[in-house]
Amino acid sequence: MNNIIYLSVDSGKSHTKMAWYEGNDREAKIKSRAFPTMIEEVSQPNSFLTGGTLVEYQGKFYEVGGASEPSLEFDNTKLGELHELCIFTAIGKVLLKLKLPHHQTQYIQLAINVPLHDYITIQKDYLNKYKSRHVKLRVDNKQVSFVISKVYLNPEGVGVIVRNTTSISGSFYVIDIGGKNDTHLLFENFRPVKGKNSMTNNGVLRLLQRIASELSSQYDFTIKDVEDIALDKKVKPPLFEEVFDKHANEWAMRIKNQAQKFSLNPHFVKIIISGGGGILLKKQLEVVFKDFDLIFASDARFDNAKGALMRMQD
Repeated sequence: MNNIIYLSVDSGKSHTKMAWYEGNDREAKIKSRAFPTMIEEVSQPNSFLTGGTLVEYQGKFYEVGGASEPSLEFDNTKLGELHELCIFTAIGKVLLKLKLPHHQTQYIQLAINVPLHDYITIQKDYLNKYKSRHVKLRVDNKQVSFVISKVYLNPEGVGVIVRNTTSISGSFYVIDIGGKNDTHLLFENFRPVKGKNSMTNNGVLRLLQRIASELSSQYDFTIKDVEDIALDKKVKPPLFEEVFDKHANEWAMRIKNQAQKFSLNPHFVKIIISGGGGILLKKQLEVVFKDFDLIFASDARFDNAKGALMRMQD
C-alpha cells in the first residue's frame, strides 16, 4: 500500500506558503516554507537568472518564485495557471525535502486555502481541478510524480483561528492582511457569518509601493527595500520612519474603516490580526483597534497553511 503524504498549500497573491509534517509523521513538528507567487515562462533551462525554482511542466520551462518586483494585479480567484503551477511546485518542493524516491509516484492528501467567495460558490471547480490529478514535473532538474488523492478546501481565516485560539466557540473577527488584499471575516463558533465578510485592496504591497515612490525622490527604493527596512533587515535612512508612519497610519485607518462596516461589538468580538501585513502594521493597528481584545498571530505568514494542515482528517 502506498504511503499518503499530507501537506497544505496557501497560494497567496504575494507568496505561496506550504506546510507539512517533518518526516511525514503527523505527530511531529510542522515544517513550512514560502516563495513568491510568480511564474515566468523561459525559453531554455539556462535562461532563468533571478533566483527562483526551475520547473519543467507539460513540455514548457518556467521560473517559479523568482526575485522580480511583485506585480499589483487583483484577480481574486485561485483557479488560474499562476496558482496551479505554484501549488504543484510547492508540492514538488515538499516531496524533495522529504527525500522520497524520485522514480515513485507519491499519493497526496492536499489542503488548499481558497477565498471565502470561492469556497461558498465554486467549491466544485476547485475539486474538479485538483482531485485525482496525476502530475509529473521536474523541479530543479529532479523528476517528481504525484497523485492528489484527496483535497480539503479551507476558507481563508479558518487556519488563523485554529492556530491562535484554544477554543472554537465564540466570536472572532479575522483580519488577514496579505500582500495584495486585506480579508475581513467574522466567525461565530468556527463558522463564517453570512454577510459579515469582505475583501478590499488594502494589502501591504500597495502601501509599500507608495512609501517607495515618496522616498525615491531622494533614494532609489523598491518595494522589497521598504519591506526589509521596516523589518529591520536594512539600516533606516533619513526620513524613512516619518514617511513610513504617515502612510502606515493611513493604511491602518483604512482597515479599521472596513471593519466598522460590520458594527463589531468590542465586548463580544475578539479580533485576530494575521498575514504578513499584520507584522508590518502592528503598532498602528494596536492604536486604531485599542477598544478591542486583539490577538496578533505569532506565525502570521503561515497561519492558513499550518492551520489547514492541522484540520486534515483521514
